[in-house]
Amino acid sequence: MEVNLTPWIPEQVSSAWLSNVLSKSSNYKDSKIIGLTSQPISPGKGFSGQVHRYFIKYSHKASTTLPDTIIGKFSSQNQITKKFLRNYSINEIAAYREFSQSIIQLLPKTYFMAINEKEGDICLLLEDLDSTSRYNVDLLSFEQYKFAVKKIAEFHAMWRKKPKPKWARPARALMGHTNKIMSRNICKFLELYKEHVGNDFRQLLNEYPNQSHKIFPRAGNEYTTLTHGDFRPDNFFISKSISNGLELKVIDWQLVSQGHGIWDISYLTTWGVPIENRREWERQIIDIYRNTMDLSYRDYHLQTQMEIEYLRGFLIAIQILVIAASELSDQSDRGEELIRTTTDRINIIVEDHNLLPFLRNL
Repeated sequence: MEVNLTPWIPEQVSSAWLSNVLSKSSNYKDSKIIGLTSQPISPGKGFSGQVHRYFIKYSHKASTTLPDTIIGKFSSQNQITKKFLRNYSINEIAAYREFSQSIIQLLPKTYFMAINEKEGDICLLLEDLDSTSRYNVDLLSFEQYKFAVKKIAEFHAMWRKKPKPKWARPARALMGHTNKIMSRNICKFLELYKEHVGNDFRQLLNEYPNQSHKIFPRAGNEYTTLTHGDFRPDNFFISKSISNGLELKVIDWQLVSQGHGIWDISYLTTWGVPIENRREWERQIIDIYRNTMDLSYRDYHLQTQMEIEYLRGFLIAIQILVIAASELSDQSDRGEELIRTTTDRINIIVEDHNLLPFLRNL
């Protein structure tokens, strides 16, 4: 493959092309890549797209900072999935371009990014966090949960004070399309997961389409920030930093939009915390989030508003769950287990937080 042509599928990444990419770093100097192998790592780790780990062999390595492994993310080759995710892929590349320059650095190091907007193809080369992180978190301990909440709250606080980038659409606009997709998949979801859905959850799903236009408030109020939109344990890594403290790195920014920051906390709670742990930790986590926002931005004090948005965040999590379970085609055994587990959690959240009356009274 020519070194100046973007590889849109994993198999097109060559030693020569990767050498050309890495040579733009001053650390590369007279290094030379003589071998490149890869393995897919995406099965079971998400719902769409292709992710490969590349193993790099150098004849000479000028700097220890040069990577021995690198992660490549590409669009799904399933045309239905790729078409469905096209706008979200555009969103993700815009996010990586914007946030790579951010003061609060939550992203892994990015070596290359490109998108074919017409076709929906992407090529994204990232730091291999598994090679530097002690763990990618499946089940969160309280300390991990607390740390992730605090770091994303700092990100939210920063973007509340900054002008929002034009590419980051309000959640109301981004979710208008997904509302339609969810509505057409509710019956399918209820049939697939009927054993995991209680009466209140079933009724909430049946009433959701008629209330969906009320779920997302208009953007532009004083609490608007940028939200990740898919903030769950599969999408972040916690590791030791150079200074021996902890750091958080977050991936998969396809759903970033303008909205209320605490929606990310509701989402994380839904996808990442077992039922009994949530019941024990939930109030402490909300207080940690509010306190972190207060430290960075003193007027985030309206308790009632935050509580309302925390509940609204669960409705957003439900929407993503139904779509992921019913619409996307690249499901795996682990992905299926994640859907079932999350459905069980939401079923209890609906009851614990009286979400059915909340939806009706929006």
